Amino acid sequence: MPVNMQQPQEIPANHPSGSTKCAVHGEEVILLCLKDQEKVCSRCLHSTHLLHPVVPLNSLDQLDFKTSLQREIDTTIEELKQREQIV
Repeated sequence: MPVNMQQPQEIPANHPSGSTKCAVHGEEVILLCLKDQEKVCSRCLHSTHLLHPVVPLNSLDQLDFKTSLQREIDTTIEELKQREQIV
């Protein structure tokens, strides 16, 4: 199965490198992309996950996913409504 180089793959924490790193950029994975549900590094945030909502991994236990998901749904619905008005 070919690997899609656009999507970062994390290296497991028990890998000899000693920490979780982005396979694409080699940087520490510190964020969670809420749109794609992927752990990403800061360089991914500025490339393949540009403008995606992200949260720091160290704040996940404080995050209210229900509220966050509802906010994302509401934003998407508003964007669709605006596009319908244009067409």
